[in-house]
Amino acid sequence: NVSRATAVQYDATNAAAIAAAGALARAFVVGALSGEQVREALDPAISVSAARAFAASLANSTRAAPGGVGSVVLPLSVFDGQDGAAIDGGVDVLMYKFARNVHSDDQAQETLQTDLLSVTLASVSGAAPLTIEGLAAPIVLAIPLAANATAEFTAVCGYWDTASQAYLTDGVGTVLGEDASLLYCTSTHLTDFAGINVPTSKEELDMQVSAVLARRVNTFSAVTAATALSDINLDVIAENSVIYGLVLGMSSMCALCVGLLSWLDYRARLRRLARAIVAQKAHLAPVDPTTLFDALFDSRLTMKVAGLCAVQIQRHARGLAERRRLGAISGLDPDDALGQTAGKKGFSR
Repeated sequence: NVSRATAVQYDATNAAAIAAAGALARAFVVGALSGEQVREALDPAISVSAARAFAASLANSTRAAPGGVGSVVLPLSVFDGQDGAAIDGGVDVLMYKFARNVHSDDQAQETLQTDLLSVTLASVSGAAPLTIEGLAAPIVLAIPLAANATAEFTAVCGYWDTASQAYLTDGVGTVLGEDASLLYCTSTHLTDFAGINVPTSKEELDMQVSAVLARRVNTFSAVTAATALSDINLDVIAENSVIYGLVLGMSSMCALCVGLLSWLDYRARLRRLARAIVAQKAHLAPVDPTTLFDALFDSRLTMKVAGLCAVQIQRHARGLAERRRLGAISGLDPDDALGQTAGKKGFSR
């Protein structure tokens, strides 16, 4: 599948880009001293910055985002709960900013309205990232809006969740800011942040759903089926024999079940009709209309059912004609005439 192969290639490229940005940021602070100037590598597609600082100077401070556009405001309680030994030797502030969504392929770029900003605080002595989460006071981030951001959607702050492989908004807030070219977010933890598209009307929601369906839903048309059946690759079948065997086996079982259930249904219809015919001939019970209606679905039994119906109609017609004849002779109501005549016949006998 070409689209799947392309998606795999993009995933590999994105993972390599993220790893390269992190490695470059860590390389910037090798041998650096706390308080030295920020080191940066700037490009329209990706910007990386890194600096080493004392923990006390980072609390309640504002750090510029890579390239100077955007910022990160760290609260006074940013290091609450941290091991003092881990931050006494200094803290590395590592940031990188991507102009595109590196957590998805290029077909999903419209899901972001801003650049992707990643912020990490790492221990110098421990040489490992610090876990910054559950802060009493939030971190405030100002993220530049993307060049392709549109006014059709409202951007809300979100973060990339590695466990669910999706952008989430819980624990992240969107606040008003003074610069219209930036999206202001609040968060109690540090990770990768971005502005997510949110439709502001039903029409915009329909547009977004249609775009996702057109991009993500695979269709299997008659032309595709004919092409697949006319070009059978035995090597592929041999390599995936278990999967093909499972699919063919389940398809065969479904076909057998359909045939068996159809046969059982036919036998049940025959039994119901036979009981109805026996009951009618013996005058034991009237024919159930539902039974006759079900029997009509079987074309081979239609004539028998029609014969029974004709007999019933004929009997009713003869009875009605007899009552009318007796009523005309006696001058009485047809039902009274029929009753009196039956009484006389009984007396004569």
